Amino acid sequence: MVLEALLPFALLPLRVMLGIIFVVHGLPKIKGLAGDVSWLAGLGIKPARFWFVILALTEFIGGIAMIAGAFVQIVAALQCISMLVALYANAIAWKKPFKGGYELDLLLIAGLLAMLVLGAGPYSVDATFGLSFF
Repeated sequence: MVLEALLPFALLPLRVMLGIIFVVHGLPKIKGLAGDVSWLAGLGIKPARFWFVILALTEFIGGIAMIAGAFVQIVAALQCISMLVALYANAIAWKKPFKGGYELDLLLIAGLLAMLVLGAGPYSVDATFGLSFF
């Protein structure tokens, strides 16, 4: 009974925490748009500068949208692609160990997939305007 009453709030903390994580990781990229993109080029991603700008915007602006609950399914899909590239970089290209390497990437992908499938939840901009994309 109590859990059923709390069910509408279940997606809110997940969505807000995912948004905060992406804002925090995207802000340095936004500040350094003219900065070093060699790590992206090192993965063979071309043109590296263009994709770096897309990555920075997806993380930072997408993170803000995620916190607000706006266009959450679209943002989750884009950020999931970003995290799959990060997972590839950490696990395959750079051969980092699971512990201290790419476990956060996997956790973020799981949360993003939940947002992609379930949407933003009732306490969001999407719910206010009746937006559902998938």
